Amino acid sequence: MTAVERWLAFTPRDTVTVRDGRSFQAGTDSSAETVRPWPSTIAGAVRTAYGKEPEAVRGPVLARRTGTGGWEPYLPMPADVVRPPGSPRACLLRPDPELAGIATDLGEGLLAPPATTGKVEEVQGWVPGARFADYLHGTIRPAGFDLDETLRPYGAGRDPLVPERRVGLARTGGRTAREGFLYQSTHLRPLDGWSFLACNDVPEDDDWTPQGPTPFGGRGRLADVAEVSGVDWPAAPTTFPDGRVLVYLATPALWPEGWRPETPAGADLVGAAVPTPRPVATASPREARRRGARLMSTVALRWAVPAGAVYLLRFDDPARAAAWAREQHARPWGPPAAARLDTAGFGIALIGTWKGPGS
Repeated sequence: MTAVERWLAFTPRDTVTVRDGRSFQAGTDSSAETVRPWPSTIAGAVRTAYGKEPEAVRGPVLARRTGTGGWEPYLPMPADVVRPPGSPRACLLRPDPELAGIATDLGEGLLAPPATTGKVEEVQGWVPGARFADYLHGTIRPAGFDLDETLRPYGAGRDPLVPERRVGLARTGGRTAREGFLYQSTHLRPLDGWSFLACNDVPEDDDWTPQGPTPFGGRGRLADVAEVSGVDWPAAPTTFPDGRVLVYLATPALWPEGWRPETPAGADLVGAAVPTPRPVATASPREARRRGARLMSTVALRWAVPAGAVYLLRFDDPARAAAWAREQHARPWGPPAAARLDTAGFGIALIGTWKGPGS
C-alpha cells in the first residue's frame, strides 16, 4: 500500500508545558522547567487526531502562518553557526587542517572557526525554510557572512515560544489543595500565528480526516488541529562534490551510541557540532498492554541529541553520497535506541553539502 504525506498543524489554545524527562515532585522540588514539545508529544497528538496510528510521524516543526494563509517552516539554528560575541557576522565551524592529528576522548575530527576569528559563541534563533535551503546547498561562505542578511533568523534571534512563569499548588486525589506543596513552573506560549506542524506518512487509500481539538502540551491543555497543504521540507542538493555530505538534525535523536550515529557504508565522520544533550522520558502504551503492566513501568529516561546538531561526512564516492542523500533526506537517521522511536519522529535528518574552511 502506497504511503503519502499529510501535514497537520497543531495550534495550542494556551501555553504548553512539557518537562525535560527528569522527575518532578511538588513539595520536594520547588520549580519545574519546560522544553519544546518532543517528537513523542506530537506523535501522540497525531494519533489522537486521526484516531489511529499513521505509518510514521515526522516532527514537530515550528511554523508561522504567512500573509497568504500558508505556512513557513522554521528550523533551529544549526549548531555549526557561531560568531564573535555580539557580532552581526557569523561563520561556520569546519575541520581545521592545523588541528589534524589531535585526538580527544571524542576522537579526532575537531571543528573550529576560521583562525582569525578569535573567541566565538553559539548562535540561537529560528531559520525560515527558504533560507535554510541555502545553508543545505552549501552556498554560505564558512569564513564569514552577515547573519541577518544570509539566514534571516526570526526576530533577529527572538524565540517565538515565549516563557511564562506560573505558580502552582499540588492537589490531592480529591482535587483539594495540598498544604505546603507550592511550586513554580515555566510554560511556553507560542506567539500569534505560530503552530507546531507534523508530517505524517499515511496509506493513500484510507480515510485520514483529523478531528480536533486534541490534548497537546500538558495535562488539560488542548490544541486545534487542521490539515494544511503547500508545506514541504527544505530541498536537499542533488550533487555532493568530493563526497561531502552535511547532516542536520531537524528533531532530537536517540541513538544506541549516544551522540554518535551509525556512519553509513562508504563514509567517514569528519566532525560534528553537537549541543548539550537533553534528558527525555519515553513510555510505550503498546508494551504496557502487551505485558499487562502499568504505563509508568515502561518509562525510560534517555539523553537526546538536540535538534540543530550537525554532522559532516565524507563519502569515498560522490555517487554513493547522492544515493544515500536521496534515501535519507527528511527521514529518521537510524537505527534508533529503541523500537518505534524513529516512526515517532526522533532523529529526522536534513541532508546538505559542505565546503572547507577557506571557501
